[in-house]
Amino acid sequence: MKKRIYLMIEIFRREADARIYFAVKAALKNYSVIIANKSDIWAKRNELKKGIVLFKSLGKTNLKLIRDLKKSGHKIAAWDEEAFVIPKKFNFLVNLRILEENLKLIDYFFTWGKREHNYLKSRFKNHKKLFFDTGNARIDVLKKNNLQLLTEDVNEILNDYGKFTLFLSNFGFYNNSLHNKKKNFLYSLKSNGLVKENTPEYNFFKNEVLYEKNNLKKLPEFIKSFSKNFPNKKLIVKPHPTEKIQAYLDMTKKFKNVIVVTDNKRSNLSWILASEILISVNCTSSVESYFLKKINLNFIQFNNNQHDFYLPKKLSINIYNTKNMIIFLKK
Repeated sequence: MKKRIYLMIEIFRREADARIYFAVKAALKNYSVIIANKSDIWAKRNELKKGIVLFKSLGKTNLKLIRDLKKSGHKIAAWDEEAFVIPKKFNFLVNLRILEENLKLIDYFFTWGKREHNYLKSRFKNHKKLFFDTGNARIDVLKKNNLQLLTEDVNEILNDYGKFTLFLSNFGFYNNSLHNKKKNFLYSLKSNGLVKENTPEYNFFKNEVLYEKNNLKKLPEFIKSFSKNFPNKKLIVKPHPTEKIQAYLDMTKKFKNVIVVTDNKRSNLSWILASEILISVNCTSSVESYFLKKINLNFIQFNNNQHDFYLPKKLSINIYNTKNMIIFLKK
């Protein structure tokens, strides 16, 4: 009799390739795999065949879901979807994504590599046996022999857009589509009981939002300069799926060779492979681009060791202002 795994997915174009790869590998080990969003798995928990439910993080908002799924007879496993875009010094981001109360309820936690594995075992000493250093399917899909699965999507993009430089945005704390000036990211943290005002945690996230705000406000300067210096080249701006698109439409509307694209069908991996150069800011995509052997530029205009993420900075060409970005692109 086949065992059952329930894989959670949130952002299709970012996660689908890795989820499908994981599902195929599991199927070859005689598992039956269902990929669905968190709310659907939770809603059907009593009707579903008992199995292992794989969470993408263990933040506070998952506590009730995990309790309910356990009561329904399911086992719980997890990894941290964002574990390879964290600061060099582990900090409050870990506390936000892994609640110790959840660790008391789960059966397994899968880490991306030794750095995360060793830190979590040290940070949560009472739960050492939960942590397994397995790696993650988001890296496996970047291996050369798996990339042929993206060939059709890459060719579609090239047929539609030709050669282009790709900018993938990552300003979800500041420019989140679910937030407004009053009910912003900090409000969301406080209202959900995740942080208290005037604490080190609160100040960290306040500065994180300010860091993104300052970087985003510098972006129109680069877009204008790119359009002026490279009139015969194309820049495609692809907003992060959590962001307000209008901000990018406003800053690009005057420039014919700068195009804002939203694509819910094809993954970012296909777009990176189709591009000549990737530009991003503190983003997962720069790590993916490194493994795909593409030129990737980490455009961090406000260099800050507390808020710059470790792997994007380590695996990218770091550029700190528009002038130097244009000089590099000319070369």
